[in-house]
Amino acid sequence: MWRKQDSFRQRMGNPGPEQSRPRSIPRRVLGGVSIATMLAFRRRIVRGAAADFQLTKEGSRRRTPQLASDWIRIVDYPDRHLNDFCLFRDRQGTWHAIGIMGAGTWASETSLFHSTGRSLRERFVNRSPLFETMPRWVGNRQSRNAAPQKHAPFVVFHDGLYHLFYRRPGGTIVVVRSADPFHWPNEVELVFEERDARDVCITKIGGLFHMYY
Repeated sequence: MWRKQDSFRQRMGNPGPEQSRPRSIPRRVLGGVSIATMLAFRRRIVRGAAADFQLTKEGSRRRTPQLASDWIRIVDYPDRHLNDFCLFRDRQGTWHAIGIMGAGTWASETSLFHSTGRSLRERFVNRSPLFETMPRWVGNRQSRNAAPQKHAPFVVFHDGLYHLFYRRPGGTIVVVRSADPFHWPNEVELVFEERDARDVCITKIGGLFHMYY
């Protein structure tokens, strides 16, 4: 059960009609996911972000992060647009990339792509899309939100289960649970609803899970 914490703002109760910021095209339209992008981003976060701010504040030359490798395309769906993906490693060492898959329009983003690989330097294997139809509700709490789009997945492992969170516009956050990260049931439990809640990130700090969105 999720509880309202200072670091996790949520609005409980029965939702009314919700609105979302109009979006004519995906914010990040990708034909694939590059390991160089992820490595460069991590390098910037770990070593560059604080230093960039300090150098800029003092008027010195801004540091520029460098790519750690050549570009390597590890996920490829030539005829589809990919967006807002997550990357996680399962308990057996396999990497999973799960994210939005569509035809280039917001209305088409009704399923998630799923690709897996043993190495971040090799092409992943594309698996069957996830959640191509409307899911079944489980648990006591449900939503009246019937939007078919599925956005911004994020996966955490806890107590022997993989927990996949994703967004249903315009602000419904649901979770899917599975013991097998290669197979996910098309059934969801409502986590919370708040207008325009999106792109969740979850981390465990001192025994408590914190969700940011």
